[in-house]
Amino acid sequence: MEISYSKFISYIDQTLKNSKKNIVYLASSEEDAISSHRLIKFLFPGEDVLFFPSMDSVAYDRISPSARILSERAYLLTKLCSNNSRKILITNTINLFQKYPKLDYFKNSFLNLSIGKKFSDGELENFLLKNGYTKSPCAIEPGEFSKRGDIIDVVLYSGNSYRINFEWDKISQIKEFDPETQISKEKVNQIELYKASELTLDDELIENFKGEYLTEFGIGKAGEQFFEKISNGIKFSGAESLIGAFFKEPEFLLDYIDSPEIYASYLSSGE
Repeated sequence: MEISYSKFISYIDQTLKNSKKNIVYLASSEEDAISSHRLIKFLFPGEDVLFFPSMDSVAYDRISPSARILSERAYLLTKLCSNNSRKILITNTINLFQKYPKLDYFKNSFLNLSIGKKFSDGELENFLLKNGYTKSPCAIEPGEFSKRGDIIDVVLYSGNSYRINFEWDKISQIKEFDPETQISKEKVNQIELYKASELTLDDELIENFKGEYLTEFGIGKAGEQFFEKISNGIKFSGAESLIGAFFKEPEFLLDYIDSPEIYASYLSSGE
């Protein structure tokens, strides 16, 4: 349904009162989506209002979106497919036409950690690397982690940063920390970790890409630099635009949210 912004607010209110359906609002621009998210979150404070951002790079260009955007999108896709609570999803219309990984790709990629859990620092490091985190000397940006002895620091998109201590292959302590000052803060008992990017390579995805590429372009193009990188497990810049080549049955964004009421705007939130 294509509606003005003021009518959309009224429809949200009616839908929330009369049903438990999810709601999707398709904004006319990224600016519209951002401002709409802020206002709707303010007007409906008890609801789970989510903003799904567009990639901040040109589609099919050999430049990847920023680590922050990739981490944010991965976090939201994980939340959409692993949480059954009602949601209001706000996004730019262009995101409906992009391809996304299969739901199971995110459903099976989050990790719950708690004090006393039998889990080693090596296992956590492997999980982080497998799920798109970048190992750095100092974890500062979303999607980064660092390891010093038996301590691992990790920075999440959600704005939370955690310092995890290990003793004898068990988690002995979890604290929040400030990425800028690196100073530890409050203790926490439990955290959840999720993918840092929409696309993280594994053997299955590499083989899918190679098969799709060779079918489309032939063996004569197998020497292309980006084909060689993927074959060796190295993600090239811009690979996120080619999600469809990595998954045999990619999804669309609306596949991630169950039976929503969908509204499309032709006016900005300022009108």
